[in-house]
Amino acid sequence: MGRDKDGRRFSYWTASIYINDSKFQKFNAGPNYKKEMLIGEGLHLLKEIDPERAERLYQSAVNDPATLGWLKESFKREAERGEQRTFERWVRTSRLDQIVGGYLLGGKNSSVPTMRDWPTERLPYGKTFKAEIEKLKADLDL
Repeated sequence: MGRDKDGRRFSYWTASIYINDSKFQKFNAGPNYKKEMLIGEGLHLLKEIDPERAERLYQSAVNDPATLGWLKESFKREAERGEQRTFERWVRTSRLDQIVGGYLLGGKNSSVPTMRDWPTERLPYGKTFKAEIEKLKADLDL
């Protein structure tokens, strides 16, 4: 148990991210693949690390018509494949992390081979959602 700068108590917790270096090297990973993987996997923890930001990302996504349409279409396909969660639970726990990570780390210049085909420039990130991701991108120094 620790205390923050304002004296509030908080618990320490840790997370582990394992990176298979030999597999990344085998598939010609770029020079920044470790950093990109840490950021990408860390996005799954955003709800724990910065819940206010996670909520802003969610709200901006579902309140942006372009992004909401994209999410609904994706959810429809997943439901046809057996997805059991509600739309909101699915977006919050699975899809949002993926599309934020794709925007931040995807594209032809990605160091992560599996992210190089992510068509960031063609996907409907919308205006407000994209602006919120851009704030995160700046805060991560990407």
